[in-house]
Amino acid sequence: MNPGRGTKLVACSRANAHARLVSARAFLNTAELVATENVAGMANVAASLSVLAAIAASDAICGAKLGQRYRGPEHASALELLRLATPGESKPAATFQRVIALKDDAHYGVIVVPADQVRTSLRQASALVRRAEECFVGGSSK
Repeated sequence: MNPGRGTKLVACSRANAHARLVSARAFLNTAELVATENVAGMANVAASLSVLAAIAASDAICGAKLGQRYRGPEHASALELLRLATPGESKPAATFQRVIALKDDAHYGVIVVPADQVRTSLRQASALVRRAEECFVGGSSK
């Protein structure tokens, strides 16, 4: 990996990676629940939680596969690390990139994230969480 400014790689044991997976699943479950609420602002909350689920799932994958995870503000560096953790697979990194693109609007925006974007972010975060879970099936680092 060619670290850029702000890049911070931290060690991530298998137990730490599994803890990030547990967080990813919790963020996703909560996002799915919140998305069903017809209350002002909940769309952005659901989208924000899907972003957090995707980040935690990426951490789990990288920790399980590489023994390290990215911790910092540069999502491009996290994306590069995820690519290294999933060689020969294009979907995890592409999916992560699409979910992360929603972060600014979901977390900091004043415009409500459209329902179709919320549904898409939930599907994408779910795909990353499932990919992270595969890393822990049968104790393997798949």
